[in-house]
Amino acid sequence: IGSRVKATGSVNVRTYGSNDAVISGVVTSGSLGTITDPTYGANWVLVRWDDGKYGASTLTNIVSVDSTSNVKPTPTPTPTTPTPSPVTTPVASIQSGVWTKLSNTIIQDVCPPSTADYNYRFYCKGVISAWSGGVVDTSRNRLIIWGGGHGDYGGNEVYAIDLETQKATRLTDPSPLPPGYSAGNSACVKTSSDGNPVSRHTYDHLAYIAHADKMFAYGGSLACGSGGPGGDTWTFDFKTLTWQNMSPSGDAPSVELGFLTAYDPDTKLVYLHDRNSLFSYDLEKNKYTRLSTNAGQLWLNGAMTGTIDTKRHKMILVGGGTNLGTGPNTNGYTGGVIVYDISPSGDKTFQKWTTTGGDAIVNGNAPGIGYDSKSDRIIGWAGGSDVYALNIDTKV
Repeated sequence: IGSRVKATGSVNVRTYGSNDAVISGVVTSGSLGTITDPTYGANWVLVRWDDGKYGASTLTNIVSVDSTSNVKPTPTPTPTTPTPSPVTTPVASIQSGVWTKLSNTIIQDVCPPSTADYNYRFYCKGVISAWSGGVVDTSRNRLIIWGGGHGDYGGNEVYAIDLETQKATRLTDPSPLPPGYSAGNSACVKTSSDGNPVSRHTYDHLAYIAHADKMFAYGGSLACGSGGPGGDTWTFDFKTLTWQNMSPSGDAPSVELGFLTAYDPDTKLVYLHDRNSLFSYDLEKNKYTRLSTNAGQLWLNGAMTGTIDTKRHKMILVGGGTNLGTGPNTNGYTGGVIVYDISPSGDKTFQKWTTTGGDAIVNGNAPGIGYDSKSDRIIGWAGGSDVYALNIDTKV
C-alpha cells in the first residue's frame, strides 16, 4: 500500500477486480498512480491515479517506480481546441441570489471502488437519492451527507462537500455489509460487525451538534430486506471520524420513520419531532425528554422538514401540506407549517400557521428548510430554480 506505479501502456480502470466489471476509465502510457490495495484478487491491484481515476487494474502494463524519483507522466498532446479546466469560484465571491454550480462535487466520483461481492460505485447514488439527508458542518464550512439504506445502498460511509475547496470527499470507508445484503435477503440489524451503524435512509433525522463538533443521527430505514426503522441514537465525531452508539436514557421518540430534527445552539439541545410529539436530546446528559404529547391531535407527515428560528426560539416544521388531516386517519396526515415555542418559558404547544406566497414549499415533499439569521427569514427550496423566504412575523 502506498507504492508508486507507472503505466507502460494503456491501462483499463474497472469498478472491481474482474474482467466482467465495468471499465470506469482508461489511463495512458506514462501515467503515475498510487496503490491502495496490492492484493485485490489474483493479478489485480487498486490504484488511485494522479489524474483522478480510481479503481481496479491488472498488473499488465503497470510497473513499480521509486516514490522519490522524478519520473513524470508522458505529456498529453495539446488538443487543437483546448478544453478549459473547471474554474473554482471562491465562496466569498459567489453572487447572492444566483445559483452557482460547484465543480468537483459529484459524490459518485469518490464512492468506494466496487468489489466482487458488491457494486459500491454503482449503488452509492442511493446515498442521496434514497430518502436521505445531511447537515452543515459550520466549524469547517462544509455539507455532510450520510444515507443509503433499505435495498438502495448498503455502504455506510460519510461524505463531505467542502464549500471552500468545492470538492467532494469520502470521510470514512464502508463497514462490512450486513450478512446476506448483497443477495437481497438480509435480516435487519442496527450495527455492523465493526461496531458502526449500518447504512439507512436518514430523512431529516440528522443534526450538527455545533458545540461538540458531532453529528446526531436517530434511527432511519435500515439496510435490510424490509427496511425496518432503527430507533437507535448515534453520534459521529468529526475530530476522530468515529461513531458512538449512545444508548441514551429518558423518554425516547417512537420507533418510526420520517421524523424532523434540528439543533438549537442556545440551549445546546437537539430537538426531534416524531409523528405526534416533540422531544429534546441532551448530549452531555445523554438523555431524551418528552416536551409535548399530541396524541389524537397531530400526526405529522414524513414529507416535512424542521429548522429552528434562533431569534424567536421557535421550532418550525414545513412541508407535506397537500396531505392535510387532523389525526392518524385514512384521510392523510397533518402537514403545512407547524410551530413550537421552545423558549424556556414556552408551553411547547404546537401552532398551525397559515402562510401566503410559498405554496411550493408548504405543499412540497421534504423541502429544504433553514433559518438565515442574517436576513431573519426561513429559507425554503423544493427543487427547481426558485428559492423562497418566509417572514416569520408577517407569515408571508
